[in-house]
Amino acid sequence: MKLLNFLLVSIFLINSTLSASIDMRSHSFKEVLRLTGINPELSDNEIVTTIDKEWRLKTKERSQATDTEEWSNLRELLMPHFELLGLVNTIEPMQQFYASALIVGAKMVRVEKRIESFLERISNESLTVGTLYLLAGERRLEEDEKEMLRKMDLFAEDERDMVELVAARMIPSNVNYVVIKACKADGAIRATSVETLTEWLTNDPDSPTLLISSQPYGLYLLSFAKGVVPERYKLDLLAVETVENRVSIYLDTLARSAKFFLDCVN
Repeated sequence: MKLLNFLLVSIFLINSTLSASIDMRSHSFKEVLRLTGINPELSDNEIVTTIDKEWRLKTKERSQATDTEEWSNLRELLMPHFELLGLVNTIEPMQQFYASALIVGAKMVRVEKRIESFLERISNESLTVGTLYLLAGERRLEEDEKEMLRKMDLFAEDERDMVELVAARMIPSNVNYVVIKACKADGAIRATSVETLTEWLTNDPDSPTLLISSQPYGLYLLSFAKGVVPERYKLDLLAVETVENRVSIYLDTLARSAKFFLDCVN
């Protein structure tokens, strides 16, 4: 199953037109539609409109998301399809050498996992990177993150400071890294991905660039980034397998990704 998943995702990444897209015309995508009560025979535009309403999270933060009883009961049926759609298993980089790598900011446990996965590949020489960039957007930390820091005798209130502390603790001195700190807009809860990527671009980073994220967000984030950065940047993906039990997170990611697929084929 993992080999099949890798081959499917590789096809997406190699194809220049549908690069990084999750195929909403695939059997697995249609099965997810059917299982969640949506007619898979609707037009692409109707499907995107419907799943945007039905699948997108209603909470402001993913950490607050919970599953309905209906979705919880469907989990065992849905997970094989999520796996085939490239949302579950690790997606490895397509090459070994990158001028830069970009770790996307997130909750502390995911930031640590992304750094750990990067360092593992650097250590076993399956990956060589010139400069590692860590994106950190203005965001108030949640209590579980603050508690994790306190257990290390560290203190931070904001994601930007947390990423800096975690990087200093985990990344050895022989790795060249830069923490990119982006501010949020007035009245916003957090800095957006557009704001953090734009701040990264002010450093005039070299390409090709490896984007490092966690599942199930990998392909969606790669699609999103390719829509923000100039075409001269060649982006690849390392998406780290992460335990995620909430069906709502997978469906939200699919709903976000479907729009990118539709943009590619139209």
